[in-house]
Amino acid sequence: MLHQLLAIVRSRKKWGNPSPARIAVLETGNLNFLLPLFGSEPYTVVPANVEELYLTLSMLRLTIHHVLRTGSLAVGYATAVLEHVRPAIVVTMVDNSQVFQRVAAYYKGCRFLAIQNGNRALSRDNPTGSSICHSEFACLGRYEVDQYRKHGASVQTFYPVGSLRDSYYRNSGQTWKVAGSFDLCVVSQLTPGAYQRHTERMDGMKLLVAHLKRFCEARGVRLCVATKKDPLQQTDLYRWECDWFKEHLGDDVEVIPNLRDSFTTYAVMDSVRVSVGMHTTAMREALGRRKKILSCNFTGNPVYDFPVPGPWTLSDPDYAQFERRLKWLLEMSEDEFCRLCGDAPEYLIGYDSACPTHIFLQKLIAAAVQGASCSSTSASSPAGEMLSDR
Repeated sequence: MLHQLLAIVRSRKKWGNPSPARIAVLETGNLNFLLPLFGSEPYTVVPANVEELYLTLSMLRLTIHHVLRTGSLAVGYATAVLEHVRPAIVVTMVDNSQVFQRVAAYYKGCRFLAIQNGNRALSRDNPTGSSICHSEFACLGRYEVDQYRKHGASVQTFYPVGSLRDSYYRNSGQTWKVAGSFDLCVVSQLTPGAYQRHTERMDGMKLLVAHLKRFCEARGVRLCVATKKDPLQQTDLYRWECDWFKEHLGDDVEVIPNLRDSFTTYAVMDSVRVSVGMHTTAMREALGRRKKILSCNFTGNPVYDFPVPGPWTLSDPDYAQFERRLKWLLEMSEDEFCRLCGDAPEYLIGYDSACPTHIFLQKLIAAAVQGASCSSTSASSPAGEMLSDR
C-alpha cells in the first residue's frame, strides 16, 4: 500500500478527463515501433502504473469502483482511464505485463492486442500458466502456440506472425557496414543487474566469451560484439557493456553499438559467417532469416535452452566440443545450413513475405478501429493464420 501511495504523490497531475481515442497504448515500452502500425489514426497512452494522474470527480469515482473490484490500484486506474477514452483496441509490446493482462481479462469494453517483444521463460517467470492471460496475442511463431498451450496459459486467439522489429528490418532495405569484415559476432545479453538476479546466466556468458577468445586467438578468426544497449538511449549501460567485453576480450575487440532505429544488430548478424550467443531473441530472429548461429547454454539450467534443438545449439561447456561445433559451422555453406534447418526457422519466426508482420498488424488494428471482429481480420497467408482457443 505504501508504494502505491508514493506512486500517487510522485505522479504527474492533470486537471481534466482523458480524451477519447480509437487506439490506446497500455505499457509504453517500444512505443516507437508501435506508432507506424497506427497510420494516421490518433492514439492515447494509458498510464500503467499511475505515473500520470487525471484529477476529476468522474475519474475518482471510477477508479475507486474498479480498485474495489480488482484489488489493484494500477488495474483499477487504467480501467477508469479506458472508460473515458473508449478505444476500439488497446495495444502493447510489453506482452508480459501483468497490468495489461489483468486489465484485458477484466475490462470487456474493447479489444486487447499484445505483440510479443521477446523470448519468454514461462517455467521460470510463470510457474503456473493460469497467471498468463491474453485475448489476442501476436506471437513470434507457432512455437509460442505450442509453448503457451502446454503451459496452461489462457490465450483466446493466437496470431503466429513473427517479430515486429525483424519485419521492419527485412523491409527497410537498410544496411549497416562496419570497418573491416568479421567471421564471428557475439550477441550480448548483458545487464549489470543480472549479476544479482540471474548469476548463472552471467557465469555462462563469461565461459562463452572465454571460449570465443581462445578460439579466435588459436585460429586467427575475427570477432566483433553486438551490444544489447543503444548508446543514444542508455549511455551509461552501453559504456558498462563495452567495458565488460573489453575486459574479457581485450581492448582491440570491435564493439558494434545497438542502434535500434538502424537495426545494426540484425545487419551485423546477417553479415558475419556465424553469430554466437545465448538465448537472446536476436539469435532466434537470425535463425528465422536462415542465418548461421550457435546458441550456447553453459548455465546448466534448461530454462536458457534455445527453443528448438539442432546443430545451432550447444549445452556441453567443454571447450573441445565448442571448438569442434563452431569450426564445423564456419566451414559449412549457407545452402547446407539451410537444408539442415528444415522448417525450424518458420516454426520459430512466422514471417511471411506475402504479408509481413507489420502489414498484418496494421490491418488488424485498422479493422478493430473500423469495428470488425477478430475473426474477420486474419491474413490469408499461412503466417497470419488465426488460431483460436475460444
